[in-house]
Amino acid sequence: MLANYITNLSNNQIILHFIIIFIVLYLYIFNNNENNNVSNFFILSIIVIGFLINNHSKTDNIKKQNELNQYIKDIEETVVTHSTPQMVLETVYKVHKPLKSLRFIKNNKEAIQLIYYLRFLMIYDREGYLDFIVYLEYFLKLHFNIMIEKYDVETNFVILKDIRREILNGLQASWYNIPSISRVFDSKDLDKRMQIAIKKVQALTYRYVKIIYKKYHDILLHKTYKGTIENDMMKNQHYHMY
Repeated sequence: MLANYITNLSNNQIILHFIIIFIVLYLYIFNNNENNNVSNFFILSIIVIGFLINNHSKTDNIKKQNELNQYIKDIEETVVTHSTPQMVLETVYKVHKPLKSLRFIKNNKEAIQLIYYLRFLMIYDREGYLDFIVYLEYFLKLHFNIMIEKYDVETNFVILKDIRREILNGLQASWYNIPSISRVFDSKDLDKRMQIAIKKVQALTYRYVKIIYKKYHDILLHKTYKGTIENDMMKNQHYHMY
């Protein structure tokens, strides 16, 4: 029973318990012993508490990461068999192979965290959520292959930005279609959660676009390049990152 109680405590609760126990023991020993043992006990206690907190924090992080990885593994087949968004069929499929796995998402911690963070959309907007994951996988795949120069940057940089735009527009549409307050999901304020998620997705995808632009700046500004180089400015205030 005690073991289960300790296991279910959060990091902050564990720290609080240790502090309370330490203060009680320190006051007891201090009142009953005035020699150097008090100082030694004080130093030893700090070392032990620090070790236990650090060890628990590492264990908690590993457990959380395993949970995220398992979620991606569980949803992968659903995503792969999901009907492909029309934009991908019209643009990406003409250049690249159909989606067979979530290879690039599974190797990107930020992407995994975002997908897990938005998992409530599986309840309220299943199609939009699966579309988002498909788009994100292709976005990461395009970025990687452009960076290693397997894909032509002049052709694929435009596609990359188009996918990014579809991702943000899709999340915006999902936001308008879900309730502000949830009674079935562990996070009640979905409106705030969605707003945070959109900002995180925009920041992530903008950073990846900017990396390619910096690397291929000369090519993308050359007069033969048919795409456009525009600033990351969108009318909706929730997309605005400047």
